[in-house]
Amino acid sequence: MTKRPLLDDSRRTAAAAKATAEFHREFLDGVIKDVETGQVVVIGMRQNPVCKDVRKVLDAADISFKYLEYGSY
Repeated sequence: MTKRPLLDDSRRTAAAAKATAEFHREFLDGVIKDVETGQVVVIGMRQNPVCKDVRKVLDAADISFKYLEYGSY
């Protein structure tokens, strides 16, 4: 997988750095908090068949997990 080149930090404006740091911050902080609990976390979008399948497998295996749903198609 080719990594997208990023602009060097020295060339970003303060406003751009602030916007990047704050972009979806509440979402990111919530995910970090949930992952740090040590339980299995499934993150997905409503109607995503892969996420539905993963949850079914975890349920069938009696594995406790937290599902975080963000957005929809």
